[in-house]
Amino acid sequence: MKLITFYIFLAVIVPGQYVFANIEKKYSKIIFDENTQTVISEENADTRIFPSSMTKIMTLLVAFDKIGKGEISLSDQVTVSNRAWSKKGSSMFLKEGQQVSIEDLITGVIVVSGNDASIALAEGISGSVEEFVKEMNALALSIGLKQSHFVNPSGWPEDNHYMSTRDILKISREIFLKYPEYHKIFTLPKFTFNDVTQPNSNHLLNSEMGIDGIKTGATDRGGFGIATTAIQDNRRVFIVNNGLSTSKARFDDALRSFRVAFYQYTEKNLYSKGDVIAEIPINDGTKKSFVVIAPCDILVLLPKNSFKSINVEIDHHTPLIAPIKNGDKVADIIVFSISNNDEKIILKTIPVFVDQNIHKISAIHSVFRKLFMIS
Repeated sequence: MKLITFYIFLAVIVPGQYVFANIEKKYSKIIFDENTQTVISEENADTRIFPSSMTKIMTLLVAFDKIGKGEISLSDQVTVSNRAWSKKGSSMFLKEGQQVSIEDLITGVIVVSGNDASIALAEGISGSVEEFVKEMNALALSIGLKQSHFVNPSGWPEDNHYMSTRDILKISREIFLKYPEYHKIFTLPKFTFNDVTQPNSNHLLNSEMGIDGIKTGATDRGGFGIATTAIQDNRRVFIVNNGLSTSKARFDDALRSFRVAFYQYTEKNLYSKGDVIAEIPINDGTKKSFVVIAPCDILVLLPKNSFKSINVEIDHHTPLIAPIKNGDKVADIIVFSISNNDEKIILKTIPVFVDQNIHKISAIHSVFRKLFMIS
């Protein structure tokens, strides 16, 4: 392998270690920068925890998926069952036998974290809570959740109901980025239903951080937590924490995390989409070389005032040998840093594929090319 290396004087972020454990009430957190796809910090991010009402993000994902497929609509009416009406905990104050729209139930789940709304929504979509939970678990598998299993749609703590903060991060990003049409509901300061007005359970909304979502959670078994997001200067950051001892503690922890993400780190664009990075020679091909072009903006996240060298290298066989088929992987763009103790830390790897067929030339053509330097 021949490595073509480019040196750029920048800073580096080093991801933390993964932790695996059984379901427990334990502090866990993850901070994620969306633009650079970087985990800024994590603690116990893969530990199985009781997610409490952050479960409702998954409930909403199922609902949004069904609406997107045309299986239900926001105007559909649901009859409130005794099971939904009698559910304990946070409530949007539904009445048994009342007809409520899917839209109002979704708003009740998002803004006031209604356990009754979650059950009514599940029954309205799937016919029963049990059938809806099957759909929650099926969707969890399809989007790649690794440490999650659902028993109910509200987050009521049960022995086999768990998630990890990393999985909560994944569904938080999924719901916020895939379904922007519902974004405005997450920012509503209050919700009035059946003549009862309640404030949004996310007390961080409209703070100086630009926070605009997503969902709180709190139970005796899980502690206090929040899945939240904010945007500043076109940088979006997601934060999930859980296992805090008080509501104030979870909000303070989230605010500290946002300050770290926005004030202590900066984003650097190494290459813009379409930039030429390198040229790789091709032996005996209808083309003499392959130009490596950045397939996307290549961004890294950098701790401010903590500069090191950032290196970009193209990892490939030299030279490439024809024939090469359209879609073949021919190289990797590797962004890495060198630590203070000379350790190589890979920050991201981007595969490079050819976008055309490069045929092998004849032996005679090859000889003439070498003798007379022809194409």
